[in-house]
Amino acid sequence: MRSRLLLFSLAVAVAGGAWFFVATGPGVAVSGEDVARAVADGSGAAAIDLAPTPTPTPTPADGVADGVGTASAPTSLDDLLAIGDRAGIEAARDAWLAAMDAGDAGEGELSVLLSAVQRRLGESDEAVRYAERGVELLPVNGRAHHVLARALAQRMQKSSKFQALMTIGTYKSELRAAIELDPTNGPARKEEILMLAFAPKPVGDRARAIELARAFAGDDALLGAECLARALVLAGEEEEGLGVLDEALAKHPESRDLHWVKGTLLERAERRDQADASFVAAMGTERDETFFQALFQRAKIRVEGGYELERALGLLEQYVAADPFWEWSPRLARAHEQLGKALEALGRPSEALQAYEMALALDADREELQDAIARLKN
Repeated sequence: MRSRLLLFSLAVAVAGGAWFFVATGPGVAVSGEDVARAVADGSGAAAIDLAPTPTPTPTPADGVADGVGTASAPTSLDDLLAIGDRAGIEAARDAWLAAMDAGDAGEGELSVLLSAVQRRLGESDEAVRYAERGVELLPVNGRAHHVLARALAQRMQKSSKFQALMTIGTYKSELRAAIELDPTNGPARKEEILMLAFAPKPVGDRARAIELARAFAGDDALLGAECLARALVLAGEEEEGLGVLDEALAKHPESRDLHWVKGTLLERAERRDQADASFVAAMGTERDETFFQALFQRAKIRVEGGYELERALGLLEQYVAADPFWEWSPRLARAHEQLGKALEALGRPSEALQAYEMALALDADREELQDAIARLKN
């Protein structure tokens, strides 16, 4: 889970004083007594799991590379996080929809899983609808509330500024419910801290983000260090934030996620050579989510810095060829956009135009792409 999940900040600057009205929306009511009981008996932290459902394993004859298939459909949110290709995500959706139709598993658990998979596929309205049903059926399950918060965040990104404003309160309430019901939910705690760190006031509160991050670091050294470093940098304490990461990396040099975070903070400071070194360390040897995120960022810093553009093209072509579809890996539209920028800077306008048009075909709402295409055509 990365900082890009803080999607709702798009509306704050223009909304101004409207935040006081919507920033504390009701969410789904869970009483203090219910929370205490759920924490005490562990039900708030219960996993969302299904019994395995056998499915045919794809074979090379089916046009699928050997080793891609699995013997059963995914059965949990954690299984879903491990899927990095669109075909696998669509297969999970189809399996869970079939199970829902057949009544093979609990509707609450399936609703939560279907929300998560629809969000991965960009179907934010469906994701919210399933998540709301999941929370209705599993009201004291912290992960159900977190899935609803994530679905709401994605829908805010795609909605109008006014609609985003009317949703932010519910998003915050659902995220808070997820944490209160399951204090061990590290990703939810991280999301709340980064929301407070990234969003402008009165929704954001960087002092509170730092306070929560320091407490979190006592429970989870790696995620806590990541959150604290980001919060400090956003509060203007760049060197202290980087120092937190250096201290954590001295203890955990194998942590590719920490190298990744350090790279993003160095990139923010326009210290591109150092950022690139951190991204190289983050890539490692396993072609997983962190690998592809770091690969993309290595290309992006070159494009935005206007240097080693041919190298950037090679990195981006590698990314496009792999077509990663992990939870936080940049979508292909962004890679094609970066290709367009690099090609345009290299004086290859016809190729740049093709790249921008491909990006627009994948993401039709991006005004920047429309402007770039118009510029090259004129």
